[in-house]
Amino acid sequence: MSRSTSLVAVLGVATLALAACGGSDEEAAAPTTTSSSSATSSSSEATSSSAAAPAGDVTAPGTELALGESAVLELEYTGDTGTVEVTVDAVRQGTQAELDSLEIGEDAAGLLPWYVDVTLTRVGGEGDLSNGTLDSDLDVVTTSGSPTASIIEFSTFEPCNGESAPDPFDPGTSYTTCILVAADAADAVGSIEFAPFDSDYEDAPVVWRV
Repeated sequence: MSRSTSLVAVLGVATLALAACGGSDEEAAAPTTTSSSSATSSSSEATSSSAAAPAGDVTAPGTELALGESAVLELEYTGDTGTVEVTVDAVRQGTQAELDSLEIGEDAAGLLPWYVDVTLTRVGGEGDLSNGTLDSDLDVVTTSGSPTASIIEFSTFEPCNGESAPDPFDPGTSYTTCILVAADAADAVGSIEFAPFDSDYEDAPVVWRV
């Protein structure tokens, strides 16, 4: 089961909480951080694949991809569903100064920021996915299998600016976004995993290896 750890920064004061991925959303008045990981056994038992399925074919659970490769996935937002081509373009390590600028507080001690660049292209489906995000469905996992703390920043953060889907988000429309996380300074991001709660992918995620 995929789990997430949350750092919630409210007016510059951060607190640490635990929550399961796919649970109810929590309101926050200012920048938030969430950390996510999937069980490493799920990754090691996943079926390898050298490339994603062609556009229109939903990528099978357990598929493994490299950075720059795409998966076609069915996404849900506020009860609506649609198929979207998801490409994890790059994973970048940030600096201590960049993390400090977010003013998360002492809960970020010993961590460094990481930036996950993602491109999403609407493929099909009738559901309205406008203004949706992928963050809660993607787990950013370290090489040691430890969780990362995903930071939700409500103001512009130049190194990694998260975006919602455009309105309208029609077939053929693309946008890019960045998922902001923090990991132990002695660790590194090892994989990005699509493992929505209570789905076929929860125990057999689509995995992008870094």
